[in-house]
Amino acid sequence: GYSTILMAREIGKKSQIITIEEHETEAEVAKNNISQTELDVNVQVINGDAVEVIPTLKGTFDFVFLDAAKEEYYHYLQLMENKLVKGAILVADNAGKFATEMKDYLDYVRTSGKYQSRYIGISDDGIEISLKL
Repeated sequence: GYSTILMAREIGKKSQIITIEEHETEAEVAKNNISQTELDVNVQVINGDAVEVIPTLKGTFDFVFLDAAKEEYYHYLQLMENKLVKGAILVADNAGKFATEMKDYLDYVRTSGKYQSRYIGISDDGIEISLKL
């Protein structure tokens, strides 16, 4: 829930954040941490496997932060791509240290023509930020 709390503090009050936590213990910790902060944002913590949860999500998304199993990033994107609005921003964490594990994702956002994408190095790691065209 740490990243969720940081993001929630920076976005508009009418925004909604959905976070998916695979492990029940981590989901409960996230819910507890989020409830202890005074956020003006609607945060929903869903416990489950993202591969199963993403197809059930309703509506569209304008921002996605990927910080999970690196080798699954491309699969997650395929499941959510039709839910992303034009101009949606994708942030893939650990795109430096785990570039090999997320090669299919990085190749896709960089060469599919559907995204404008850029790697930003941070210390010995980095993030890939992609804009849906």
